[in-house]
Amino acid sequence: MLIACNLAFHALNIAAPDLHAQSPEIAELSGDETKLISQGWEYVYPDAATNTELDEWIDRLPQTATAGVAIPEPLKRSATDWRPVEIPYNPPAPERSAGEADSNPTRTVWLRVQLPAFAYDEQATLFVAGIDQIVDVFSAPSGDQGDQDESLRRIYRAGEIDPASGAVRFAGYPWHLLPLSASDSGRALYFRVRSSHINIGVLGEPVLGPRSAHLVRIVRKDFSRVLVAIIMLFSGALLLALYIWNRKQNLFFAFGLTCLTTGGYIFTRTFVKQILIDAPVGWIGTELICFFAMPVGLYLYFEFLLGAGPYQFLRRGWQVQLAYSAIAFIACAAGLVNMLDTLLPAQVLFVVCLVSVTGRALVAAIGGNKDARVAGVGIALATCFAVYDVLVATGIIVAATAASGAILAHYGALLFVLSLVVILIRKIAVTSSMLDRTSKYLSRVIQELDDTVERRTLALQESRDEIEKISEVARQVNATVKLDEILDQVFEYFKQEFNIEAVILQFVDPKTSELYSYKTTAPANATDAMIEYSRKLRVPLTTEGGGILFRTYERKRPFYLAKVDDRAFPGGTDREIIDTLELTSFLLVPLLIQNEVIAIALFTSYNHRLTLSREDINQVSRFCDQIAGAIHHSNLLRAVEEERKKSDNLLLNILPEAIADELRVHGNVEPMFYESVSVLFTDIKGFTRIAETMAPQELVHELDQLFEQFDLICQKYGIEKLKTIGDAYMCAGGLPAGNRTHPVDAVLAALEIQAFMKQTGELTRQVSGKDFYQLRIGIHSGPAMAGIIGKHKFAYDVWGDAVNVASRMETNGEAGRVNISRDVYEIVKYFFECEYRGKMEVKNRGELDMYFVNCIRAPLSIDGEGRVPNDKFNLVYEKLRAGRKIRFRSEVQN
Repeated sequence: MLIACNLAFHALNIAAPDLHAQSPEIAELSGDETKLISQGWEYVYPDAATNTELDEWIDRLPQTATAGVAIPEPLKRSATDWRPVEIPYNPPAPERSAGEADSNPTRTVWLRVQLPAFAYDEQATLFVAGIDQIVDVFSAPSGDQGDQDESLRRIYRAGEIDPASGAVRFAGYPWHLLPLSASDSGRALYFRVRSSHINIGVLGEPVLGPRSAHLVRIVRKDFSRVLVAIIMLFSGALLLALYIWNRKQNLFFAFGLTCLTTGGYIFTRTFVKQILIDAPVGWIGTELICFFAMPVGLYLYFEFLLGAGPYQFLRRGWQVQLAYSAIAFIACAAGLVNMLDTLLPAQVLFVVCLVSVTGRALVAAIGGNKDARVAGVGIALATCFAVYDVLVATGIIVAATAASGAILAHYGALLFVLSLVVILIRKIAVTSSMLDRTSKYLSRVIQELDDTVERRTLALQESRDEIEKISEVARQVNATVKLDEILDQVFEYFKQEFNIEAVILQFVDPKTSELYSYKTTAPANATDAMIEYSRKLRVPLTTEGGGILFRTYERKRPFYLAKVDDRAFPGGTDREIIDTLELTSFLLVPLLIQNEVIAIALFTSYNHRLTLSREDINQVSRFCDQIAGAIHHSNLLRAVEEERKKSDNLLLNILPEAIADELRVHGNVEPMFYESVSVLFTDIKGFTRIAETMAPQELVHELDQLFEQFDLICQKYGIEKLKTIGDAYMCAGGLPAGNRTHPVDAVLAALEIQAFMKQTGELTRQVSGKDFYQLRIGIHSGPAMAGIIGKHKFAYDVWGDAVNVASRMETNGEAGRVNISRDVYEIVKYFFECEYRGKMEVKNRGELDMYFVNCIRAPLSIDGEGRVPNDKFNLVYEKLRAGRKIRFRSEVQN
C-alpha cells in the first residue's frame, strides 16, 4: 500500500506542469509562475592576469552591495570571448596545447545569462540545485551597451577560501535561492564560480520564480523519498528498540541498522533536508556515514539469516567494511584526506557487498531456502529501479518529462527492505508457533500442580481470609485522609463480604435539618432514573416527612428490613423511596460522632434480597463507625486547610512572597541592605482641589480603580508595591530579589501607567466631557534598606536617601511626564529616548540633573512607534540582565 501511495504521488508529479514544456515566449512572469532558465547561457575562462584583476576588483566590493559599480572591461562582450553552454552541463575544460601551462590555475569560470521579465507579488528568486563551489552573482543590464556607471550590482555570495592556504573550503552541496529585486527583471546575471574540481559551474537546471513556489516544488518533488525515508527511519528505530529490549534477537539489530542507514541515506539525498537544517557539510557527513554503514547491516542480516557462508565471507565482509570506515573517519578527522575522497573506495565496497549477499541468497535459494528466495526477489526489484535511474542519469533513456526523470532508487530500496520484512515476519511467526505449543504444554503441567497445591491449602486459607480482609480494610481506612478513597474501600468490602450491591450515604445538613446524598454506588442493572434519584435525594428530618430515615436518626440504632411489605409503607417519603429505588430489602445504619448522628447509610441489593445475621449487622455498624471517624477527621483537616489558606493569602497581600515565607518559617524578618533599587513615586496633580468637589465614597472608589490598575502594571514588570499615601503611590524594583534590570523595569512600568492615564482621560472626556486626573511620576535608583516595620500591624517598607531623591523627582516633574534622575538615565539611556532638563534645584540636595523619558527608542520598539518593546529590545534587555556590556551603536542605534 505504501508503494502504491508513493507511485501515485510520483504520477501526480509527472502529470503536473512541466518546466521544460513552458513556452519560451512568456512576456512577463507573475503570480506563482516559474520558468526554467536553461537556454542562453555563456561562459568564459579568463586567463591568469584577468583573474587576478577581477579578483582584486571583487575583493574591494562589500559583501552585499546595494549600489552598482561599472562593469569591468574583461566582462564586456567586446573584451572577452564568451561561448555558449547548455545547462545543466558544465563548461568544457579550457583547451591548451601539450606542455602548455594552465592559463586558469585558480579554476575560475564566468557564466552569464539574461533573465526574462518578471513581476511577482513576493520575493523573486532563482533556484539553483548546486554550484561547484564558490560563487559571486552580479546583476547587470542585458547586452553590452547601456549605462556603464553604477550598473553592476552583487546580489549573492556563497562559499569561502581558507585564508591560511588559499584553498577552496569544501562547503557541501547546498541548493541556492538567489534573491532578485524588481529592478533585476529582464537584466543579465553574471556568475563568478571558483572550484578545486575539474567539473565546475552550475549544477542542475536553474528555475526562476517566487520563493514560495520553489519551496512547494522542493516538497512535492521530494515527497515520495521523504515518506520512504521516514518509514525506514521509524522502522529502524523500532527494531533497534526491540533489540535493546531483547538482546538475543540479533536479526532485529541487523535489520534495524539496515533500515536506519538506508532511510538516513535516502533522506540526505533530498532537497527538503536543507529546509529543515541548513548545514550542507553536516548532511554530506551524515550521508557518508549512512552509506558506509549500509553494507554492515546487509552483511549482518544475511549472516544471521542464512549463515556466514563458505570461508565466513559474509563475516569477513562486514569486518572489512568496518575497518575501512574507521580508517576513513580517522583520516578525515586528522585532515589527511578530503571527505569526498573516501567515497570511491566505499562505492566499490558497496558493490562487493551487493554481489556477496546476492550470491549467498542465490546459493541458499537453489538449496530450497524460502527466505533466500524472498530476499532474491527483493534484490532483483531494487536492482531494476537502480538500473533505470542510471540509464536516465546517463541519457540512455530519455524521460518524457522532467518529473518522470526523478530518482526512483528509493522505491527499489523500499521494496528490498519490505522483502526483508516478509522474511522477518515469517521467522517471528514460526518462532511464535513453537513458543505457543511449548507454552500450552507448560501451562497444562503447571495447572495440574496448582490444583494439587490448592486442594491442600484451601482449608487453611479459608480460615485466614476472614481475619485478613477485616485487618486490611481497617489498615487502608487508617492509612488515608481522603474520604472518597475510604468510602470506596469500605463499600467494596461490603459488596464482597455481604453481597451489598448499592449504598447511599446521606449527610446531615444542620443548617436545613435535612439529609442529603453525599456518595452513592449502584449495580450495573440500575436504571439512570434510579441513579439520578439517589444522588439528588433529600429527606427532611421531621416526623411528617422523614419516615424511617428520621426514626433511625432519632433512635441512633441500625434498622434492618429483610423483606419490604407494601402494606407497611402506604405513602409518604418511604413509599416514594421504595418505589423509585425498587427496594425489596434494606439496612439503615446511623454514623455517630460523640453520640451525634452525622450521616445515615442505606444498604440494599437489586438482584436479590439482603440476608444478614445479627453479627453481620454489627460488623457493618463497626465499619460505619470507621467511616464516621474518617468523616470527622476529614472535616477537621479541611477546616484547618481553609484557615491556613486564608492566613497565607492575607499575608501575601501585605508582604512579598519571599518575605512572607521567611516570616512564616523564622517568625521574623531581618532588614536587608540593597546596593541599588529603583524607587517610583506617583502623585495626582491638584488632588486636594479635586477631592474637595467629590463625595468621599466616589473619591475612594476612583482611587481604588486607579491603584488596582497600577498594581497589575507593577506585577507585570516585577515591581514591588510598597504603599499608598492618599493619592500618592509608591513602589520599588530590584527587591526583595535583586536584579540588574530594575531601572528599565521601573521606566517601562511608568510609561505604561502614563499611557493608561492618558487613554482613560480621553475616554472620560469623550463620555462625560470632564477632565481626568493628571499624574506626575518620579524615579531614582540608589542604595536603600528594606524590611518589616512594626510588630502587630506590620508593613514592608524601604527607607534611605534613594527614597527621598525619588520623591523629589516626582515633586519636580510635570503632569503626564516621567521624570528620572541621572543615576537612572545612565542605565536606561540605551533603551529609551530621554530629554535632558538641565540641573534642577532640589530641597536639601542642591542641584541635580533631571531627564524626561519620552518613549522607547525607535529601533527597539515595534513598528518604530516607541510604545511596545520588540525582540531587539528584549535581546538587549537580556544582556543587561546577564551583566554583559551593551554596545550602544551596534546594538541599539542600528
